[in-house]
Amino acid sequence: MKFALYSPDGGYYRSHTPIGSAGDYFTSPTAHPTFGTLIAAQLEQMWEILGKPSPFTVLEAGAGNGVLARDIAQEVQTTFPEFSRSLRYVALDYAAPDNLTSSLNPIAAAGVPLRGLVGCILTNELIDALPVHRFRVHDGSIHEVFVDASDDKFVEMLQEPTNPLITHRVTESTQEALPEGYKGEVCFQADAWLTEASAALERGFVLTVDYGGTTKELYSPQREGGTLRCHYKHVVSGNPYVRVGRQDITAHVDFTALKESGEHCGLEVLGYTTQREFLTNLGIGSYLEALASQSRAGTDYGSGALPRQAYLANRMGMQELLQPEGLGNFKVMIQGKGVSSDDLWGFTPDNLHQSRLQRDLATLHVPLLTSTHTPLMEGKYPHHQDIILDLNSLTDI
Repeated sequence: MKFALYSPDGGYYRSHTPIGSAGDYFTSPTAHPTFGTLIAAQLEQMWEILGKPSPFTVLEAGAGNGVLARDIAQEVQTTFPEFSRSLRYVALDYAAPDNLTSSLNPIAAAGVPLRGLVGCILTNELIDALPVHRFRVHDGSIHEVFVDASDDKFVEMLQEPTNPLITHRVTESTQEALPEGYKGEVCFQADAWLTEASAALERGFVLTVDYGGTTKELYSPQREGGTLRCHYKHVVSGNPYVRVGRQDITAHVDFTALKESGEHCGLEVLGYTTQREFLTNLGIGSYLEALASQSRAGTDYGSGALPRQAYLANRMGMQELLQPEGLGNFKVMIQGKGVSSDDLWGFTPDNLHQSRLQRDLATLHVPLLTSTHTPLMEGKYPHHQDIILDLNSLTDI
């Protein structure tokens, strides 16, 4: 998995642009810029909690094509001018995004090669792509899955685990014996990454957004096929031995392990919830309301009114962030180092930030989809323009 994804010689992330309609999958930042808008609000509160330090560094690890960096920076500049003067954004990836301005500090590097940071280390769908050990229950025992070659094909072999912690982590998390043939994954790379992130952080937060769950959930009998998945041209499969270097390989994140690893390196969990709840608490409902108001602002779709097609496309993108069977079920965890236990907005229903958004609803700035985001409307409804024409022919929409 490490070589298939990260090798300089043909590794997936070194030689492909995986995100977007022309890639293999889309992410929350590419679904709609409101994701970056809401993350920016949470970052601004973090800055206030830390006493408004300058600089306040946001290190986005796994910045990819830089769309989240741009959306966050734009929102901070538009809505939080005082915070904007303190913000130092660092967009970090194996290959630095080449379409970012120097003010977003694109850096090409592995790991977290910085120290003394005061601010927030941010990741969105990074941990799921870290290499994992695979295991299978065979003859009642945990065996590790190794890869060999036979007749020019990859084949799997079962042997004793290379690390006894594989067996320990699986058996400690289950109250009943796993069934024969059960498959799963263990990611020690995530533990190592979080330790490095903590070492880079002098004071502040680690914000992780990814799909996964608790150890108990991941190693339940209902997940007997494991969570390792491959993505190729927006089609999901479970075979990592084909299209090597040309398809994404991921596995669900063990947030219990992240919690325990963080505690060992000085990070305290300040909140854990679903992306749906997190974005709801940060006020995405107000943005949906404001978007609808913009669509109704006129009857001729002239100045000041959002065309029906644009409204539907943006509403779909925003609602995609909340889908309980999709992005909305992603998990959000924030860990803190040397910070107070102030209630973070993303984990606090009916908070002050929500009240402010409702108060200013009439003038609320709603970011709209651009060419850098994924056109979900076109992907899901290729004849969407015909649908829009039909909708616009109705007298009461």
